[in-house]
Order: sequence, then C-alpha cells, then structure tokens
Amino acid sequence: MSEQAHATKLSEEETTPIEGRREISPTELRGIAEALIFVADEPLSARTIAEVLEIDQDAVEAAIIGRRDIKTALDDAAAFWNSKLAP
Repeated sequence: MSEQAHATKLSEEETTPIEGRREISPTELRGIAEALIFVADEPLSARTIAEVLEIDQDAVEAAIIGRRDIKTALDDAAAFWNSKLAP
C-alpha cells in the first residue's frame, strides 16, 4: 500500500464513528476517569469526562465523588514527575 493510500485510510478511520456500545461498570468508570484526569493538560470537570465518554454526567460524578485518595495520588504522581523532569 502506498503512503498516500495508507494516509487516506487512516484519515477515513479517524472520521468513522465507533460502532457498538457496552456498559461501563462503576469500577471501570472510576479507573477511566482517574486516567483522564491524570493525563489531562488542565483540570477536567465531570461534565467534560461525561461528554468524552458519551455517558451521563451523574454516573461520572457518582464514580469520582468522595475520592480524596485520587487527588492525593495524583498530587503525589505530579510531584514525582516534576522532580524527575526538573532541570
């Protein structure tokens, strides 16, 4: 396959919506939300996470509410990486 054909195929795949749905358990949702929060460049709201995952905002809020340990873990991870990346 030529580079142009490969690029065209990739471009088509990027615009093709994902088909099919499945339920996300509260445990999976919590893990997904934590991962999104961890890799985000800026703070994420429950609304943004819900929009990205195409699920109900209340489900996201229920999964992450009261999870102070998430904030602590994320703060610890940020401090670790900042110390490793500092000049």
